[in-house]
Amino acid sequence: MDIKKLISENPGIIIGGIFLIIGFVVTLMNLIRILQSLISKSWSIADGSITKSVVHVSRNYSSSGSSGGSGRRQTTNYRPDIEFEYRIQDTQFKSNRIYFGSKMGASWKYRRSKKYVEKFPVGRHVSIYYKPSNHSKAILEPGVHRELLFGILMGILVLYIGYAILSSINFPT
Repeated sequence: MDIKKLISENPGIIIGGIFLIIGFVVTLMNLIRILQSLISKSWSIADGSITKSVVHVSRNYSSSGSSGGSGRRQTTNYRPDIEFEYRIQDTQFKSNRIYFGSKMGASWKYRRSKKYVEKFPVGRHVSIYYKPSNHSKAILEPGVHRELLFGILMGILVLYIGYAILSSINFPT
């Protein structure tokens, strides 16, 4: 069997393979984050305080690709920008991770971002969950959140697309 000939006659092999690899990596990364999220429930707890709490707004401009309009389209992205500090023994630490998965994706809804900013206002005393073996790894909310579940679903979908592409190819016997 000539592999070069097989690939040249069936470019779907490369496309399907790429989908499988990407789907596998995305699924694996999210499984690791889910495992970290579950373990974070048993992390040590320290007293801390919120030092920054704002809704970060970013605007991106892109060309619309249409010849009839101005050619530029604006999208607005929101994200809660929350920082906190905590002390363990005699060492001060800072972090900005709300929970595992909170930094995934390009944007949050404004209302959801504002909800977190209101939940964690500057100066508020909070419980910080930190990793016992690495005190600099800390979060405000332990447990699994929806972004990780969405990430798993996306990984599985990409895996399925790769499988579907490869299973549609008639391999010579």
